[in-house]
Amino acid sequence: MRSSEKDYWNEAQDLKAECVQQLMPKNRYMKLKSVVHFVDSETVSQHSNDRAFKKRPILAFLSVHYLEMR
Repeated sequence: MRSSEKDYWNEAQDLKAECVQQLMPKNRYMKLKSVVHFVDSETVSQHSNDRAFKKRPILAFLSVHYLEMR
């Protein structure tokens, strides 16, 4: 079981995920994750019951654009 997202790049057989390792190097993923944001973190208190509020704007955007492509 992976306890950290960094475990996807671990070389241990029970942790590693070759598809993830081949897709993107760990350092690039961590850098992207540190700079890409879709909402203002200052609004966390307004969304205390919604654990996915930070992902909702991008999911809504992708949903709309995916449906337009169909």
